[in-house]
Amino acid sequence: MAPIEMNVVVVGAGTMGSGIVYVSAASGHNVVVVEQDQKLLDSGMKRVGEYVQRAISRGHITKDQATTIHTKLIGTLDFNAACKNANLVVEAVFEDPLVKEKVFATVDKLSPKEAIIASNTSSISITRLARATHRAERVLGLHFFNPVPTMKLVELIKGNQTSESTV
Repeated sequence: MAPIEMNVVVVGAGTMGSGIVYVSAASGHNVVVVEQDQKLLDSGMKRVGEYVQRAISRGHITKDQATTIHTKLIGTLDFNAACKNANLVVEAVFEDPLVKEKVFATVDKLSPKEAIIASNTSSISITRLARATHRAERVLGLHFFNPVPTMKLVELIKGNQTSESTV
């Protein structure tokens, strides 16, 4: 069975976010990364480019595959446009529960109702974050391990109301 191409949104282009952007695009998904200011966005996109170049130099991908990865990426400051067609939104902002809850509430309002909202948190309750939304059954944790481009490990974390179909 062929993999399903999804529209993935990553909120936050820091170390973890840019790694998630890279592995998502390298897996064939369309990826929009959204940041709060241009400097942070540029830094994250530069980091993604470095991951691509490193993968080429190590023989993990070809130049043609690198071109395909780049065509799958969009960076934006426009949260509304980023979320509009999302199937999966991965929050990758710093570990502050109040900031993450605000992101979850915003994503809940802006993304399609069938979209899954995930957090890359390593310590904050998924049930707590889900309370900031009207779709607790579509919320889960996707804890990627650092460095994301080389660690082939993702921890799935269910909240109290996360549905089996979401997992």
